[in-house]
Amino acid sequence: MNSVAAYDAYSPLLYDLFHKKILLRRRAMSQLSLKKADSVLDVGCGTGLMFSRLMGSIGTRGKLTAVDASSTMIGAAREKVVLEKWKNVVLINGDSAALSFKGEPFDAALSFLSLSCLDDHMSTITTVMDSLKPGGRFVIVDGKPFSISLLNALMPLLRSSASWDATKDLMGDIRKKYGSNIAYEKTYSLGSDFIMVLKK
Repeated sequence: MNSVAAYDAYSPLLYDLFHKKILLRRRAMSQLSLKKADSVLDVGCGTGLMFSRLMGSIGTRGKLTAVDASSTMIGAAREKVVLEKWKNVVLINGDSAALSFKGEPFDAALSFLSLSCLDDHMSTITTVMDSLKPGGRFVIVDGKPFSISLLNALMPLLRSSASWDATKDLMGDIRKKYGSNIAYEKTYSLGSDFIMVLKK
């Protein structure tokens, strides 16, 4: 089962329950440095767990564009948008690497626990970086193996192998291509989570 199929079969209620990570989400918001009327891109938005925070920062004059390849996840995100009556949210059900946003650049972009499950994460990162305004920030939050190797035996219990590829060195790949763009980098949760900020 590939990652899209895995999330298509995933209950949105369970997704919301197991993906809260409230402290990590607060840290991500702090790094985005959003202002009122900003335009922001949420890559791999899932059920829209970041929407309330993002909308609270950009206000009614801003714009949120959210992308997810899973029809189940984007459907749950759409329900949130309808419930909150947000008029300035654009939802896209599609492959983020295959999209182009050059005609409408973003002030900031976010990927929260989504890049590591993509087949071609670097193409998505390049697409996002190309879509940013000069000085724009791309905040990447994702998972990696624990810093203490003995703990990695627990990883199959903590993360689905269908939606997270532990063989990827996401941080290393980002450093190779975008090392000069890294404005912030820090690991959390005994090294199993990280935040990287790329600045255009």
